[in-house]
Amino acid sequence: MLSSLIKYFIITNCSFYFAKKLMKKSFPLKAQILYSCVITFLSCFLLKNISILLIPFLFFCIYFYVKFTFHLSTKLNLTIVCISIALSHFCYILSTLLLIPLFYPFTLLIKNESLRLSLLILLASIIQILLSIGAFKIKRLKSGMPFLSQRTCNDTGLIVSIFVLIITTLYYSFSEPNTLFVVLMFTSILLCITIVIWWRHNLNKAYWNAVHKNQIAALETEIMNLKRDNDNLSKIIHKDNKLIPAMVLSVKELLEMSIELDNTSLKDISKLKIKSAKLLEELEEISKERKGIMIETEQHLYELPKSNFMRLDSLISYLYQRCILFQIQFQALFNININQLMNFINERELDTIIADLIENAIYATKNQENKKILFCIDSKDNVFFMNIYDTGVPFNTEIIHKLGKNKATSHSNDGGSGIGLYNTISVCQKYSFSFIIEEAPGVDNFTKKISITFDDKNLFLYNGINMAAS
Repeated sequence: MLSSLIKYFIITNCSFYFAKKLMKKSFPLKAQILYSCVITFLSCFLLKNISILLIPFLFFCIYFYVKFTFHLSTKLNLTIVCISIALSHFCYILSTLLLIPLFYPFTLLIKNESLRLSLLILLASIIQILLSIGAFKIKRLKSGMPFLSQRTCNDTGLIVSIFVLIITTLYYSFSEPNTLFVVLMFTSILLCITIVIWWRHNLNKAYWNAVHKNQIAALETEIMNLKRDNDNLSKIIHKDNKLIPAMVLSVKELLEMSIELDNTSLKDISKLKIKSAKLLEELEEISKERKGIMIETEQHLYELPKSNFMRLDSLISYLYQRCILFQIQFQALFNININQLMNFINERELDTIIADLIENAIYATKNQENKKILFCIDSKDNVFFMNIYDTGVPFNTEIIHKLGKNKATSHSNDGGSGIGLYNTISVCQKYSFSFIIEEAPGVDNFTKKISITFDDKNLFLYNGINMAAS
């Protein structure tokens, strides 16, 4: 009895855990535990008397709880609950299989069968909890299943999970394991693996859809900027068609007056000076106006370098558009073949750290008078590195000491969480890259430089000081 109580209490709570993680929501913990206790006792009663109704009973209990807690649509709620129960049982089966090598030693050490079974179930439950939590520690899966609420999401996960629940219902009807039981169990494992593959596929699909939307947004912004530049240049041409003849006439009058200078009075010379100063002032104003428009136009026409990696090029284009939004002068330089970097790091992690570092540079720079960011990927003495220069505010001492240890941010008012730099340093530590911060780098008025060097030295330097040792 005790072993059954432990087993179904953990299976029920793991099902709730999967449900809330898949939709990135949370249950009231006390209510969940109390409700799980009720389900557990009723499940043990059904297992003893009508075992074939156990899975349908568990499904309806969790379905109505999730329904009244989250108020999801019927289809979405059905999908979440079916997948959650299927994955919970999947983790339980895996944990049981992992304990098979311990079964014989336990038989020798513990003669009391009831106690032995309870201990094995307890160990299996602990492993099940660790597997359930561990699933969402995987970077690809930790976001849950946000795609389920999208209309384009197919029903593969729902259909497969229903088959898993039907098979699970069937093998609960066996009084003791036999060949068919084993076949059904391994079939359910294969189907659950199919759910995980479908999960990852849809996350990748959602990612590429987001990239596609960003590309479209970037192109729309670029078109809008080009239209605005075209309008500005058209206004200049229209205005110049009227102003230039007038300026020509004014210059001619000044020349004629200067030729007759010897025969003019002091009063006429004074008039000549006033007119010349006024003409010069107008020319300077026109020149200043055109210079501003031309600088802005040239900025919009800046051609970004290409890495030949679609995701990276889309990311750089998106970040460039973000810089334009804040009127930040952005420049990117690729002085090596980016393919060479893929020997050290995968493309997804490279894109992530580039996005995090440049986003931080944008936040640091957007409110400054001098707004410039330079992103460079290069090599020296066969060592590859990337540098991000900016003219933003420097790091404060408190944040420097927290970097790599805790999440820390200097722009929490803008929604910053500090997770970007924390993850960047984590990636550097994973691959033994060096992470270097240098303030006042002495390059074109930039206030700081962040470097990642692919050198296998695992250093963390701040202005030449090894922060890892402090």
